[in-house]
Amino acid sequence: MARGFRSALLPLLERRKRIEDERRRDLALCRRALDESDRSLEGLNAERVRCSHAADLRLRDAYLCRLDAEEASLRGRRRELHAAWEGARDALVAANREHRVVEKLHERRLRAFQIEAARCEEAELDDADARRRERALRERVAYAAAEGAAR
Repeated sequence: MARGFRSALLPLLERRKRIEDERRRDLALCRRALDESDRSLEGLNAERVRCSHAADLRLRDAYLCRLDAEEASLRGRRRELHAAWEGARDALVAANREHRVVEKLHERRLRAFQIEAARCEEAELDDADARRRERALRERVAYAAAEGAAR
């Protein structure tokens, strides 16, 4: 009987799966940072709308200049975050691809093992059946010889 399948690829497969999970977490963190940046920009725009009703023009202009500088800073940060998100996405895609390659190789080896195990089992069953038939034939011949000797 064939022993159980134990692939040498399992440690590599598990490592690639862990790497893929890490990349997925990195992507989620980048997405969360992008969303926070978007909320900051929306808050800044809401503040700009509230400021438009200010009575003192000099104060309003100074405040709007500060808001413009803050918005430029936030937009620059968002560009950086978006680039980091794209890098994390690309890393996840690469990790996923590497994991799938090893997984497919593992599955091929498993299928080959299963085919070989089925072939061996079939051969064992065929051998057992051939021995049973041979034994039955010998028993018939011995019985026929015993019958012939008894007459």
